[in-house]
Amino acid sequence: MIRYKDNFLSQDILSLAKETTHAEELKAGWFDIDKIPNPWAKEMVNFAAEYYDFQEAVGIEVWYYDVIGHHFGTEWHYDFDHIQYFEHNNVHLPYCSIVLYINSDIIEGAKLLTKNSKGEIIELDPVENRCYLWHPRVVHKSDVGKVLRRTSYMINIWDKKIDCDFYNDPNRMTMIQRI
Repeated sequence: MIRYKDNFLSQDILSLAKETTHAEELKAGWFDIDKIPNPWAKEMVNFAAEYYDFQEAVGIEVWYYDVIGHHFGTEWHYDFDHIQYFEHNNVHLPYCSIVLYINSDIIEGAKLLTKNSKGEIIELDPVENRCYLWHPRVVHKSDVGKVLRRTSYMINIWDKKIDCDFYNDPNRMTMIQRI
């Protein structure tokens, strides 16, 4: 099941998120649960806590895409611990996945796509200041599109620390494309 909330952030926090799009506050990687990096990430975790029990949560994995021009999209996937999978053939899932659209000035496409239990594709609009939340077993992808600007901020919440060093790896896209 996918949940969403419109007008997710207050205008003050949304403005702050837009101003820091390329700043250190959006740095991808691991953050301990008591050191969430910014106010919009805190709001995202609080939203998810309305539906999931995070008593055993130890941290969050954060990444973002800030696209201007052509949005290449992603392949169908589930969110999981990539290092555990590639090194130990173990699939470890987060509690949930969350995406917030900070900027969403879209010409065409660039939608969030999922599939229902019948395998039918569901298109979800990446509306500015909309936050989506879903179970880790929901297959999803980002569609190809043309954008003036589309900034998405993603979080996975975990019950054990995962290795997020690959976010700083120059071969990151190659690694992700293998999944």
